[in-house]
Amino acid sequence: MRELARKLPWIHSCACAEDQWKTITPARGTHLPTLLVIDGDSTTRELLHEFFSKRYECDTADRGDQALQYLEFKEYDAIITDAFMPGIAGLQILKRIQQRHLTTPVIVISGKGDRFREFFMEMGAFAYFAEPLRLDKLELAVSQAVARCQQMSTDTNLNLAE
Repeated sequence: MRELARKLPWIHSCACAEDQWKTITPARGTHLPTLLVIDGDSTTRELLHEFFSKRYECDTADRGDQALQYLEFKEYDAIITDAFMPGIAGLQILKRIQQRHLTTPVIVISGKGDRFREFFMEMGAFAYFAEPLRLDKLELAVSQAVARCQQMSTDTNLNLAE
């Protein structure tokens, strides 16, 4: 992780020891939670993939339209998307996910600072992070988002069974 932080000085590495992360890995034989990372910047996308792929089944998309194609065939427990990308940007992705994947939380990241935080939160984002990213805080948000998604899915399944 320190090597990644050197490559991207605007990302703060997680202060947690690697051993601590191993304790939250699912038990053998269970499926990893799914995460989709959408970012037009290849360096950020690769960093986030490398960071999260140890604990999540992590897919990446470099464009919004590519991400929407993935969502046609796969359900995700959480999604991280860049707020501002060419083509289909974060807001359109957020709206489409809310329409078709009601239980999937969307975490928005932005290189444009905090000035759009309130807007994205009002539009239904689970969380919003401005660069420089704090990977420890982003990891906590992803973990909470996955837990919420899995709880909502469990609640939905219980309601259907009744």
